[in-house]
Amino acid sequence: MITALLFLSVIVGLLGLVGTDWPVGNHVLFDQIYRHLPAIFDNLGVEAINKNTLGGVLASFPPLLLSLLWDKGGFGRLKSHYEKLSAIPEFVYKGFVAFCFIFCSGILLLTQSRGAWLGCAAGIFLLCVFKNKRFLWVLFPTGMVFLYFLFFRSEGNLLQLISLLDTSREATLPGRFEIWSKALLILRDFPLTGIGLGAFGEVYQQYFASIVLPSSADVVYHAHNTMLSVAVEVGIPGLLAYSILIGGFGAMSWKMLTCKRTINRVLAIGLACGIFSFLVYGLFDAFTLGRNLEIIYWIFLGCASALYVHDYSLSSSEVSYDFYQENLSSSKKDPAKKKQTRKQNRFLVVYWLVIALIALALVGLNVVLALMISIVSGVGIGVYYVRAIEEKHYETA
Repeated sequence: MITALLFLSVIVGLLGLVGTDWPVGNHVLFDQIYRHLPAIFDNLGVEAINKNTLGGVLASFPPLLLSLLWDKGGFGRLKSHYEKLSAIPEFVYKGFVAFCFIFCSGILLLTQSRGAWLGCAAGIFLLCVFKNKRFLWVLFPTGMVFLYFLFFRSEGNLLQLISLLDTSREATLPGRFEIWSKALLILRDFPLTGIGLGAFGEVYQQYFASIVLPSSADVVYHAHNTMLSVAVEVGIPGLLAYSILIGGFGAMSWKMLTCKRTINRVLAIGLACGIFSFLVYGLFDAFTLGRNLEIIYWIFLGCASALYVHDYSLSSSEVSYDFYQENLSSSKKDPAKKKQTRKQNRFLVVYWLVIALIALALVGLNVVLALMISIVSGVGIGVYYVRAIEEKHYETA
């Protein structure tokens, strides 16, 4: 898994290096670098990758790669159990991980995507806190700087403070507010089924005329917020299911913090911080479901789920694992266990249906409230469901 993720980071970085629509004209130094980069996609007549899309994907990799570098000897202990790995010097492995980290971070810097930069920084900070709780002290000076700019540079106005950071020529902040407000109107009109995957651009162009960005109204392909984009495209019930997945992932990641084998814990923390980076980035931008490079997000979720499911086998001896498998197989054949599993699945469906109906009933009253209820309730259901399965699954251990 580690090897596959390392090569995946290099592949995504190379793909962005040769196929991104770089934001020329925002910075002289960056423009000089862009002139020397190959534009293979342009020569092939293939649509270039949006720089914010690339930034959102790459934002998930630095926290993961930094976690692998900061493994506290985990790789050394891992390779001692495998004959083929024992021949690999640790400095070779760490050198390759460091190269991947520098390469991905460099391409991420070139994207000039502030949302991706913020997401990556948040993921790395969370990683540092997991590694050492002393990093929580960084919040104090950060809070003091925030308060200084809020009260002395922005006169206590949060929106004015945000506008100070919005120095681009594209009026990013006003454009975001306009898109969010109109996306909420679309959600109010299509709360049950949504408008369909990939249909946001066409709906936005036909029914809304941009005031802030009239020249770019025809290129607004998503709601520039992950949760809002999911809700608009697949409706409130779909957003609730999406939130349940995130809650389940959070519960599985929390469980993986107690892994017995260090390298598993290192990998799980890196994946969790990578997903956290994606979610922070998703506050200001979004991937369209089922399109573009969003597959990286699902790969991270799949790897974390695999670590959680196989935690016992990866942390136990062969004898104890065989004994565990025998007990697990016998428990699966137990009619009482099967009945309990079906009951938990029915409860999951009932919870999803009830919360979805409540949120749909509130759409006409307050669409933002309905949105928040779906997200918070979905995360809570995901956490509860995984914890319930965990108690049943590990009681035979």
